[in-house]
Amino acid sequence: MKVVLLPHGKKVEGLSASPEEIQANPPMTVAGLEGILKLVPTIKEMGPYTASYTSYSSRALNTASVLAMGVGMMFTMDPNITVRGNLDEKRTILYPGCGHENMAFWQMIGTKAIQNYFQNHGNDSTILAVTHRPIVGGIVGYARGITSEDGLNTLVNDPMLVSKGYVVIETNDGVNLTVVE
Repeated sequence: MKVVLLPHGKKVEGLSASPEEIQANPPMTVAGLEGILKLVPTIKEMGPYTASYTSYSSRALNTASVLAMGVGMMFTMDPNITVRGNLDEKRTILYPGCGHENMAFWQMIGTKAIQNYFQNHGNDSTILAVTHRPIVGGIVGYARGITSEDGLNTLVNDPMLVSKGYVVIETNDGVNLTVVE
């Protein structure tokens, strides 16, 4: 199974005067939409896709919308690739009631999503997942044996994590993951 992990585009920042729910769940900027639009031909070329999933955060849904229009696909929302929070002005704002979320949690739910996709779609499938850097970093970290909070934070903050705008992983069993692109 091949999984194309695509983190959402650039989001609105500087929302400290907004309600906590908006700070934790901002939309994308026009520049973010344009950035995703530039990826559409590449994402389309990597298909066809067996299934397409998205986080239910507003910025991921904005990303999925651009892809749905440009590639012609439907998305299913998946809580296992959703970060219920946001890094804004160098501080993490978690959605009310989600104070338990951290890098280890995001790694756990991200790898659970990969296992679910394998169980639901099988080895010969190609999946597109619109998600967040912490989920991508958690999955890549899992593939590389990185599980510590510090190691995952370093990976997520590495600009090379998604240097192409996406990450491709492969698995033959849903558990053992290989980063291929």
